[in-house]
Amino acid sequence: MTTVVAVGVGVAAAAFLGRAGLVAVRKYKGGVTGAGALGRAFYKGGFEPRMNRREAALILQLKRVLLFMTA
Repeated sequence: MTTVVAVGVGVAAAAFLGRAGLVAVRKYKGGVTGAGALGRAFYKGGFEPRMNRREAALILQLKRVLLFMTA
């Protein structure tokens, strides 16, 4: 019984520390401002009636450098 409790506490601690590590990495990389712990933030403003490249890149989470590349 003690082993089961110890394993459960270990798994819970590993999950907590793993999530805290992911949050720290996101903050270090400077992700989208206003995001929750691991959630995505909403962008201010609405979208245009017809989608443009900038809006598509925001939705697909592409880097701005890829916006100007032509295929």
